[in-house]
Amino acid sequence: METVTQEAGGDHFAAVYDAANYVFCGYDPWVGWQMTRPWTRHFHIKDWIRGASHGSLAGGGQGRLPEVMAEAVAMNYDGFATLEPHLLGGGPTGGVTGPELFPRAATAYKNILDRAGARYQ
Repeated sequence: METVTQEAGGDHFAAVYDAANYVFCGYDPWVGWQMTRPWTRHFHIKDWIRGASHGSLAGGGQGRLPEVMAEAVAMNYDGFATLEPHLLGGGPTGGVTGPELFPRAATAYKNILDRAGARYQ
């Protein structure tokens, strides 16, 4: 990212953090967060358990989302998050949740944000 931002001229490129993609692909999401947090400007919110065929509610998988969000709040993160839980099926490049499960996914993420002391709208 240092090279990309240098070559591209500064703030035009940034990182999107997606904990579930790290888990799905066999990587440690906390290490991924530590490596990308200086450049993260957006979050894709989904959680995962290794080997599962679909996502988990935020905080219910191995993505360590409560810790990541707590640290982002402590760093005064002021950006966006996209809720893409993939609760009925999917992988790192697509998935489906359905209207019946999406409210549960939103509530789970809001609970994480509330525990971290985040302000959101």
